[in-house]
Amino acid sequence: MRKLRKSEILFLEKQSQKLLPKWRKEITKNIVGVHFGNKMKKSKEGSVLAIVFHVKHKLEHPIKPIPKFVKVKMEDGKVKDIPTDVIQTGTTKLLSLHMGDKAKSRETSMDDYGTAGLFMKKGANYYMCSNMHVLAPQFISRGSVQIPEGSQRLNVRIYNSEDTAFAFLEKASFQSIDLAMAKIERPSLLTNKIRSIGNISGEANIGAIKRGERVSIYGATSGFMNGTIEKLNIAKYVEYDGKETLIRNLIAIKCDATFGDSGSPVVLRGINAVVGILVSMDDEYVYLITIDTIKTFTKAQLIIIH
Repeated sequence: MRKLRKSEILFLEKQSQKLLPKWRKEITKNIVGVHFGNKMKKSKEGSVLAIVFHVKHKLEHPIKPIPKFVKVKMEDGKVKDIPTDVIQTGTTKLLSLHMGDKAKSRETSMDDYGTAGLFMKKGANYYMCSNMHVLAPQFISRGSVQIPEGSQRLNVRIYNSEDTAFAFLEKASFQSIDLAMAKIERPSLLTNKIRSIGNISGEANIGAIKRGERVSIYGATSGFMNGTIEKLNIAKYVEYDGKETLIRNLIAIKCDATFGDSGSPVVLRGINAVVGILVSMDDEYVYLITIDTIKTFTKAQLIIIH
């Protein structure tokens, strides 16, 4: 098959989803999902694009096997034979992911994780926001990255002991900030709940926050933490993997955060209004990026359920 144009790829992505009920009815109910993407070759993504069927179980001798090609009527009216692939995904379960669960780039080791900061919405899409050094450390040497739609890969993992979701990194920056956002693939259920804290009520009024106010934090490593706001409007040089950036408008708090807590959501204790997410620490304080800065970067809104 000749190389597909971008418009044809987008059409096949949509058409695959549209035709899923028909294929499931005609072939087998073992099919539980589908996407249009790279065909797997020796457990790695190959260069061949295909309609990839998700099945509960790969059967050695299925009654009706999934064909090697399926016919799809393209936008120009011509019918094309499109290659297929099959991956075993098991039974689909509703996600029950919370802010505070583990998050990481899929291109780093299992030990290099951080914390899912905030779940946000922009238009019809749902996002997770955390630090760049959590979601996209492989790009930090570039300073920033913006990945065009169509070129994105499922390179972010959000997980807890029971469930896992994957997300497309959309943009990240380590230039006067340390933030990244990733679009969550087909979210079945995202909550505005922070583990061990409860549902968020909205955004804190950053301009009205005072020293001495108490906050609650949940980190993927440390779990639930209490903290106290110590200083406002801090500028700090933050270093990661030899690259340094100056971040302004930080808030300094006292809490017992440690490795893996980067990105942890921080709320005002008692009212659960979001103050921001953790970004760094030194011998004295732990620092957080405010919700105002996060909203400016993401151009997204917090998921609020009343």
